[in-house]
Amino acid sequence: YFTFHIFSSAEAITAFGVDNLVRLGVNFVWIGFEASSSKGNFEKNKGIDARRLTKELRDRGIIVLASGILCQEHHTQENIQTDIDFMVTLEADMVQFMLLTPLPVTALYQDHKERGLLREDLPFEEWHGQKYLTYRHPEFPGNSAEKWLMAAFRKDYEVNSSSMYRVVETVFRGYRRLAG
Repeated sequence: YFTFHIFSSAEAITAFGVDNLVRLGVNFVWIGFEASSSKGNFEKNKGIDARRLTKELRDRGIIVLASGILCQEHHTQENIQTDIDFMVTLEADMVQFMLLTPLPVTALYQDHKERGLLREDLPFEEWHGQKYLTYRHPEFPGNSAEKWLMAAFRKDYEVNSSSMYRVVETVFRGYRRLAG
């Protein structure tokens, strides 16, 4: 008997099939849903109903960690809440909010470097996406990105309760569906 914890795209899960994941022994999946809009999202999520997919996975006992990216270049103080709300409404077991972080050897890093946006004053050990923006974003000066990040986690907790409760609920939902 094996169980698997995987990282996958919504596109790959949809193509493979949720029931096939259950048969394979997958009981945890980390999915990069990224954002609600086409501006902040990636081709891998085009045409995917993220809320429905999350529900289908949880109904079969598969714990879902949904990942979203905050402070993308298209984000403003006025529109970032839309992506936070999108991630919260997925009702995943766990939600990871990360700040957009261009890392060396990526096209995004090279682009930001060429445009002079990278923060040379920030030590590399702080480039983890959970406190500081690693590039200058005109809409998120100072520590405003960190405030949005903390507000996002707080909203998820206030709306959906604790992750531990959600995990227990998912296991029960899967048992109820698959045991009968």
